[in-house]
Amino acid sequence: SKNVVRDEIKIPDIPYAGMLNQNTGYISLSSFTQTAAEEVRKNILDLQAKGMKQLIFDLRGNGGGLLMEAVKIVGFFVPKGQLVVSTKARAQNENNQFTTQEEPIAKTLPLVVLIDENSASASEIVAGALQDLDRAVVVGKTSYGKGLVQRTFDLKYGSKIKLTIAKYYTPSGRCVQRLEYYGDDRNGAPKESPDSLLQKFKTSNGRTVIDGRGIEPDVSMNDSSLTSFGNFLLKNHLIFNFATKFALTHESIEKPNNFQLTENEINDFKAFMLQHNRKYQSNETKALEKIRKEIETGNKQSPILTSYESLMQKLVERDAMSFENHRTEVHKLLEREIIGRYYFQKGQIEYSLKHDPVLIKSLEILENPGLLKTVLGFK
Repeated sequence: SKNVVRDEIKIPDIPYAGMLNQNTGYISLSSFTQTAAEEVRKNILDLQAKGMKQLIFDLRGNGGGLLMEAVKIVGFFVPKGQLVVSTKARAQNENNQFTTQEEPIAKTLPLVVLIDENSASASEIVAGALQDLDRAVVVGKTSYGKGLVQRTFDLKYGSKIKLTIAKYYTPSGRCVQRLEYYGDDRNGAPKESPDSLLQKFKTSNGRTVIDGRGIEPDVSMNDSSLTSFGNFLLKNHLIFNFATKFALTHESIEKPNNFQLTENEINDFKAFMLQHNRKYQSNETKALEKIRKEIETGNKQSPILTSYESLMQKLVERDAMSFENHRTEVHKLLEREIIGRYYFQKGQIEYSLKHDPVLIKSLEILENPGLLKTVLGFK
């Protein structure tokens, strides 16, 4: 028997921070808890002591949290007294303006902020404020679009209710909220505001930004190279299960920066996939099967079916070659998952730093001061 001790687990707000090269620091922030700003501050100072001259601040996948932590973090990069976010509500007492309260620790540090479709709420406050103030280049994909403020109220028996009390607005005056939850729709389904109702706003340097669609990056990039075949491997848990099997038979592996699977180990995974009888079908093959059903419903003797069989055969043959055609992708997915078994999230991020196209682009921007200024609208 074993004794299990229960305890509160505090997941760090910053899973990884470090130097990407001699001049460039990198900080990944995963949430905005009550310690987020302090952790960011400590890491900025630590990286500056190591020679950091420019920073990539990663908010991808960060679903938000405490508004005041977002305000404090923006305050590390902009002057004291700067408006970061305002809240507007039906109740006048909920209308507030939040400004930076302390002198910045990185006022002139060249800065890139990374966002994606899962960056929401407090992440959008940080990215949106720094974008509006032309303080950082925002790179990645359009953010989630959550511009609503919630507050919890105590109920009986230790329960709580969370109510939306206001919308928040970035320094330029825009609200990033994508969906509206009230109106004339009787079934109560939320709707996106039509493009015709979207408003345009100006950053400090006069660049145009819009509301109602989340934060749109200054430099748009798709950070996911995941193909339908890679998605198939993940959804069917083949990558996960093989990594588990690998970890059970390998006591240790190289550090994330040095770990590489051999071609024989990739072939072992191919055999593992076939052993579990998982057959891949491309989206085109699935679509063609649906078309066949429609044709047969109308006319089972249709001459179109002859052409269908020929095309289907070609697609099936191509699907059968998918593993070889996506070998590089399989390699990266497996390595990242296996590294997570030994070095956890920190190790996976460290591994991804070498292969992330968004980071590579961000480094290009930072290494070109002229481009940085042009993107931010400086003359």
